[in-house]
Amino acid sequence: MTTKNRSKSKSNKPTPEEKLVAELITLMESGKQPWRKEWDCTNGGNQQNILSHHIYTGQNPALLSFYQIARGYPLPLWAGGGQIKSKGWRIRKGSKACYICVPSMYQVDVENTFGEKVKESRIGSFYFSPIFNVKDIEGDDKNEVIARHQGEAEQPRPEPERMEKCEKLFAAYHRQERLETQWSGEKACYSPSLDLVTMPERKKFHSAHALYSTWAHELAHSTGHEKRLKRPMSGMYGLTSYAEEELVAELAAFLISHELQINSDTKNHANYLQSWIKCLRRDPSILKESLREANRAKNFILHPKEDKTKSQTKSN
Repeated sequence: MTTKNRSKSKSNKPTPEEKLVAELITLMESGKQPWRKEWDCTNGGNQQNILSHHIYTGQNPALLSFYQIARGYPLPLWAGGGQIKSKGWRIRKGSKACYICVPSMYQVDVENTFGEKVKESRIGSFYFSPIFNVKDIEGDDKNEVIARHQGEAEQPRPEPERMEKCEKLFAAYHRQERLETQWSGEKACYSPSLDLVTMPERKKFHSAHALYSTWAHELAHSTGHEKRLKRPMSGMYGLTSYAEEELVAELAAFLISHELQINSDTKNHANYLQSWIKCLRRDPSILKESLREANRAKNFILHPKEDKTKSQTKSN
């Protein structure tokens, strides 16, 4: 994964990206793992817009879950400034915005199957857009709207069903990619040279959630192989490229766990946090790129029947 250093804005004010990274660094410096999440049955655990009922997808569940952890928001419910105003609600004085990734769209001329010229929408670059958590919103009927929303929210599937789905989807990924996971030893890892995932024996994990979230992390690494999504995989521990790949795998494991409704319970050494701090402090744009790559990895694993070229595009 390669990134380019961005130039500072003329005003010298921090960009939304820099604000986000600064807050993330503060959390990691406290020793907390930003994307370790217990599955919450409240609201089904989905990051969702309280007014439009839109469930945030792509990279945004990771971003919004980070904000929840960092700021102590009890509910994963959000709204944009314009929506809040149109509802007659107010943003609490002194509240800080959170930021989600939004794709810019453009159109190109293409030829359809009948040889006709038509317009086709494409996804361009991403930009950060501000939203606010319901905790920072004031409104006379806000509590009633929240209660009604939670009553209508889809509840998570029973746990045995969730574990079974993890097993089926991971097995399908192995078959399609001709990948092997061997269950032996004391360490979870992925070898790019052998294209092999190694996991401790299943009985050594304290829970099924821990097993599948750890497995998701290693499978995310496997998507970077040169015959798949072609990320740089040759970095050694301590190098920037190694830290960046670990960040991609951590984010991808979270996104996979979130979609499959399991706890993201990967165990990362404190040194990983320090290496991520170093990377992000040097170049804040690494976070956005890592989120994009993590979303590609998640889609590659969980949606094998989709056209692989689609999973390699930027998606929201």
